[in-house]
Amino acid sequence: MVSKKHTILVVDDNEINIKILEKILEKDYNVLSANNGQEALDIIRSENNKIATILLDLVMPVMDGFEFLKIHQRDRVFSSLPVIVMTQQNDVDTEIEALSLGASDFLPKPYNPIIIKHRIKNIIELIQNSLLVNTLEKDSLTNLYTKEAFFGYVEKYLKDSKADFDLIGLNIERFKLVNDIFGMKEGDRLLEFIAKLIEKKFGDYEVVCSRAVADQFYIFINRDADYINILYEIEREIKAYNLNIEISIHFGVYQINNKKVPISIMCDRVKLAIDSIKGKYNMLYSRYDEKLIEKIKAEQELLNCMEESLKNKDFKVYLQPKSNLITGEVVGAEALIRWVHKDLGFITPNRFIPLFEKNGFITNIDMFVLEEVCSKLKNWIDRGVKPIRISINLSRVDIYNPNLIKMMMVIINKYEVPIEYISLEITETSYTENSKQLITVVKNLKKIGFNIEMDDFGSGYSSLNMLEELPIDILKLDIKFLETSSKTKNNIGILNFVVGLGKWLDLSLIVEGVETIEQVNYLKSIGYTYGQGYYFAKPMPKDDFEKYLIENRNKKEILNIGNDFKNKFIPLIEIEEILNPNSQFSKIFESEMSVLSVQEYSNGNLSTIRANKRFFKRMNITSEMIYDKNLNLFKLVHEDDIFETKENLNEVVSTNKGLLTELRLKNLNNLNDYFKIQVRVIPLEITQLKSILLFSYENIEKVI
Repeated sequence: MVSKKHTILVVDDNEINIKILEKILEKDYNVLSANNGQEALDIIRSENNKIATILLDLVMPVMDGFEFLKIHQRDRVFSSLPVIVMTQQNDVDTEIEALSLGASDFLPKPYNPIIIKHRIKNIIELIQNSLLVNTLEKDSLTNLYTKEAFFGYVEKYLKDSKADFDLIGLNIERFKLVNDIFGMKEGDRLLEFIAKLIEKKFGDYEVVCSRAVADQFYIFINRDADYINILYEIEREIKAYNLNIEISIHFGVYQINNKKVPISIMCDRVKLAIDSIKGKYNMLYSRYDEKLIEKIKAEQELLNCMEESLKNKDFKVYLQPKSNLITGEVVGAEALIRWVHKDLGFITPNRFIPLFEKNGFITNIDMFVLEEVCSKLKNWIDRGVKPIRISINLSRVDIYNPNLIKMMMVIINKYEVPIEYISLEITETSYTENSKQLITVVKNLKKIGFNIEMDDFGSGYSSLNMLEELPIDILKLDIKFLETSSKTKNNIGILNFVVGLGKWLDLSLIVEGVETIEQVNYLKSIGYTYGQGYYFAKPMPKDDFEKYLIENRNKKEILNIGNDFKNKFIPLIEIEEILNPNSQFSKIFESEMSVLSVQEYSNGNLSTIRANKRFFKRMNITSEMIYDKNLNLFKLVHEDDIFETKENLNEVVSTNKGLLTELRLKNLNNLNDYFKIQVRVIPLEITQLKSILLFSYENIEKVI
């Protein structure tokens, strides 16, 4: 079998030198030639994969060898190609300069055929071995070490060095969301960006870096290094990454005090440290320590007895009433799970629910709650007690279960309970994790007859698209937005804002966590009808709840409406909150899914107060274009649409109700083109002087 010849590129303006080298090399190599550096670059770009080595003269016209080396060193396409520089005997200064520019070796003139062949052969073998090692050791996407290579290098460091080391892990929160929304290519670009960022930030330290799998990165570093500040620098640059969602990361740190612990176990401990702060966006890193070990042991103790507890009915279903804010009448209830263990005592839900969501046992719990609720509803119906609708929490884990609906219907049919008495609560975070799956499942549940509640709305992931795509009946909001601390006082406006959304989308609204008469009065004054919380009643066992329900129905008194908010104009949302980037409004406004802007409508003029990142990307414009103070947006509206658009905005202002309209807007990058857009307009603040309106853009089509 004849072995394939390697290709050598000779770069020299002297034809005699080229002929000599061709004669020496033609038996063992294919030889290409160029008369200057520019010709060489052109050949390399077209024949890069075929060239094994470059023989380079330094003195040439057009582009000399030094300039060629500078470009060669910067260009990722062919910087890995070895360059052997041809020099005069004992020209040390030239050799030093060439080495500094990335030359691999030298060939002295006049040429010695034996030396030339040996040096070329050695260079090619060295490069091929290096490429083979890189292929085996380096991750093809990020060029960081693979997990296996990383383990090997870390073990060698630990064996050979007496220094102290730490292991750092980096994980991207909700990385799957990036792939789902923007595609795998964008996800890969983000991973490449993070890998380069890690290498850049830790460039001054001796470290070993790895992308172990998916979005998991590891950094092995000397403990004396000041790496905590670097972690914060990395976080800042990742948050500024050009995507229309905020990228959140967490680090886990493990101090290597016992060098005999297997590297795989060390990595597991780093992951445990990261997992301990998942969802806690105010915490960047966590250290693995004895407290974490104790926490893990305590969690395992709960996991060990969960199945037996369910079998023994140590889990109890409590009911908390949902009440009419005006009359105090109980209109429904939420089913809540409690765990009372014979040895461990009362175990709070925040201890066991996250655990059960991780291992999937939460579905068993949710089905247990459903069965207990159906049993109670059946009992009421059989005894002639008028039933009320009871809501049951569906975990995001349930959403991924292909047998969810079948499992639920088996229980409901068993007790022959009318399905309209059961409401299902889902969290908005379920939507961000897998929106398509959630939409499909919820639509199927809705077709069967379930009422759907969106729990914890406004927690930071909300989008208007979510409310339109999901067949939701009820929005639940936490009263925490009424807190009056300096950090949250502006969040009162989110309650007003959701009232507008509810009216606009024909949704019922419930505020949970209501504890005082002042809160009740305020909620009534801005349009809320239903509440849940300790002001009315705490969660209670099913039998106690039945007594409470019957007593409530026998009462005729109406709750006293306070006078604090009578006849007081309260805008849907204050302009200060609209402009505050840290407000709860901003969390919804900057959602990943919606294209939004806030407009000021006054004296026939329409100007932009604020637009979200998704708006700029979708409309392909810059902030300078849209925030021009002299720009009246009506000038961008197609002349045939101006009259109808103004009429629609006047209707929004006069009725204080939202509407859906369609218009054509000029493309600011090409004023001869238009975007055909559906726009939902929501009033935020209406006064005699001006109106602040929220625009939600849908079905944006470019029309030429």
